[in-house]
Amino acid sequence: MNIKKILFIILLIIVSIFLLVLLTGQITFFNKKSKSYPTNVVIPISNTFLPINGSYSLGVGEETPLNFTYIYSSDKKDFFTKIDSIMLSNENENSISIESFKVNGRAKIGKYHVKNLVLNIVGKSEGKTAIREITILTKSGLKKYDVGELGINVIKDTSDKPLEVGNSYPIIRGEENNYIYSLQNNSSNKIVINKFDAELGGEQVLNIKPFVIDVNKQKEEEVPIKFDFQKSPYAVTVIRPSIHYSDGNKQRVLLPPPTWYGLGITEDQIEKTIEYNN
Repeated sequence: MNIKKILFIILLIIVSIFLLVLLTGQITFFNKKSKSYPTNVVIPISNTFLPINGSYSLGVGEETPLNFTYIYSSDKKDFFTKIDSIMLSNENENSISIESFKVNGRAKIGKYHVKNLVLNIVGKSEGKTAIREITILTKSGLKKYDVGELGINVIKDTSDKPLEVGNSYPIIRGEENNYIYSLQNNSSNKIVINKFDAELGGEQVLNIKPFVIDVNKQKEEEVPIKFDFQKSPYAVTVIRPSIHYSDGNKQRVLLPPPTWYGLGITEDQIEKTIEYNN
């Protein structure tokens, strides 16, 4: 297996670990004015997912872990200690499916417990869909949960890769409004990068002019993201574009690692999440 593919798989696995390690980071989200809560008061809240927004490209037959962070107050029990099954909505069933799932992490922020529900998703057939809710069956019964709006674009990936991920490709970032890429041309031809395809809210957010990467050269650059994290009603955003390029007269696609934005969660932001969901 190609070394860079192995590193890619390893990096995907450690995202779930970083999700909890970085939970004490400082970010600000929601432009909705929050109530002022006394610091000694616990706002009772059962299992609630922090809303995630995203544009995630996935290859047909590719399996990838997606992390959904949830919270519950210290006076409540975790309903997800034993999950019998998890189902996606009908709009997802033709494009993606859940291969497996697990709960990990034991972080606590102030009065709230924070854990991750990891869904291993596989691309079934080409098409666009969005994960907005998931239905979870536990001993308490069947319940539907709002998880935000995670757009999934399932595409046919190319097997041979004259263009590969370069030496530095950040997986986790703060709320910087830019996307960093690192691309390596391993072919005997010049490669033309035509498009970074990523949509948030139905709009393309990574607009580039076509550029050339010479033979055996690497290019690293930043692309502005047409998305304001500060005004977003989502706690976490993930972007994994499909990179469309030309190799001679062949049109190809590269799927880079995902980049996660805004993983630092504080107690104040948790309370804003509770208010937003109420």
